[in-house]
Amino acid sequence: MFKTGFEFYLQLPSSGDERLLHPAIVEESSSEQTQVLMTEENLELDLDLDIILYYELQHGFVQQPARIIALERDDSTDVVTIVTTGDPISADTRECYRVTAISADADARVGSSEPCGLRDVSATGFAIVSSEVFSVGESLPVVLRFEDSEYTGTGCIQSTRELGRNRTRYGVLCSEDDSGGALLDGLNRISLLIQRSQLSRR
Repeated sequence: MFKTGFEFYLQLPSSGDERLLHPAIVEESSSEQTQVLMTEENLELDLDLDIILYYELQHGFVQQPARIIALERDDSTDVVTIVTTGDPISADTRECYRVTAISADADARVGSSEPCGLRDVSATGFAIVSSEVFSVGESLPVVLRFEDSEYTGTGCIQSTRELGRNRTRYGVLCSEDDSGGALLDGLNRISLLIQRSQLSRR
């Protein structure tokens, strides 16, 4: 729960991976939701918009996925009510060791896209290359397949990088949802098994 007067930043969905951050101040907060005042005017905000929060936590800069559930507009001033949809992770460096997964028998279906082979994977996220168009901050259903097992949950688009020929590399962060942690379990299992396989070959 955030304290009244606490300041953080919101990143709104965009087609690029540049961190364009918009300042906000907490007006009210509970364990379920947080109401914030946007200090910029005329932002493009909508209900059910998936966003990313950035703030200082224990001497570190972190990011956390969230969603707008209510919006009040007075002239050009916005008061937004949000709920977090995942846990905070470091925004300064990669918190978890990522391993390449190109040669692994694993793929991911993000949203309504066709399954895409994993490019790399960690205990909290993964990367794919797809011709689909997703936006930074967008939360989507994910089905992760590894060998004979499937893991479902929700992923938040963390970064995008255009590769040309209508292909984009997407970094996806696992979000908290009602799946009981199945996606996180799958990411942990895939990451560990790929690391063990690579070490055994060495």
